[in-house]
Amino acid sequence: MVQLPNSLRELVESSAAPLALLELPSSTVLVANEAMARAVGVWPNSLVGLVGKELLRPDQRPLAEEGLMALVNGALAGYQAVRNLGEEDGANQELALWLTGVDTEGGRVALLSAVPLRAGSSWFKPIEAQLNGPSPGNVLLGTLDKEWRVDRVSFDVVDMLGYQTEEVVGSPLLGVLNPSDVPAFFAAVSHARIGHHTVRVRVRIRTKSGGWEPMTAMLATLSDDYPPALAFAMVRSDDAATIAPEPRGSGRSSVDAQVQQLTHELRVAGMIHNLDRLPDMSRYPALSRLTAREWEILLLLMDGERVPSIAAELYVTQSTVRNHLASVFSKLGVHSQAELLRQLRTN
Repeated sequence: MVQLPNSLRELVESSAAPLALLELPSSTVLVANEAMARAVGVWPNSLVGLVGKELLRPDQRPLAEEGLMALVNGALAGYQAVRNLGEEDGANQELALWLTGVDTEGGRVALLSAVPLRAGSSWFKPIEAQLNGPSPGNVLLGTLDKEWRVDRVSFDVVDMLGYQTEEVVGSPLLGVLNPSDVPAFFAAVSHARIGHHTVRVRVRIRTKSGGWEPMTAMLATLSDDYPPALAFAMVRSDDAATIAPEPRGSGRSSVDAQVQQLTHELRVAGMIHNLDRLPDMSRYPALSRLTAREWEILLLLMDGERVPSIAAELYVTQSTVRNHLASVFSKLGVHSQAELLRQLRTN
């Protein structure tokens, strides 16, 4: 059995979010916290040693096995899926699951978060970050049309890759993807189409200066066509590796960095399914002036949220939300939330 670093075990056991670690590819539960036990409806201490995929509805187990093997062989760095517990013919709990591969000295394991799906929702609600994550400015959001041309992109593309937004909109994503990463990208999209609602894959993107920027790409399909329209979030792959190293051989710095990166990615994974609710830039070019964080706030406003609930959702202060809104008003030339929402819906 895999020997887990203490830092990884402590993260799971101390977290208020439902977390577990699974052996790969068997999905045997190595450690789980009480929140996870409550999420799946079992007694706290009874999860360890169980084979996780056997808790799922029988008809969903083959798909779960395919996803686990994709984590083992590196086809995916992680994925999110909606799954049901229990038997096919009985009442069962619907969960949003996020699994990601974490490399330890003893081998690769899967870190699992399971959140009961909210009524009427089909997308993942991100867990609260358990460590101090990197700045939300290091995320690039966007969407691709059915020909995989960029039709929405956040202003972060300027700082992260050096392109102006007007250079990117209408351009094919494959034109800036490292040729060696194209097969992995296609494989990730295939996994997304067959039921892994959001997939996580590592890619390299060409910068304006001609270099290659390592990114973790989170992809979600927005249509049933092939190729499908896609939503994406790009996160710099090295943003989390800022923890001072511990003594050689402890493994703590590496694992903590991976977990810190994961918590940041989980915070943006939940919103990408909703990006197509925003106007595309051919209809509303001013949207390209906004950052990923400002897009996130817009989506919450469109859901009917107000400043206090947005602050709670994003784990920031209300004054921070108001500052973001003031920036949005200025960039879009509006003077109130009502005017802002009216413009978004009109376009």
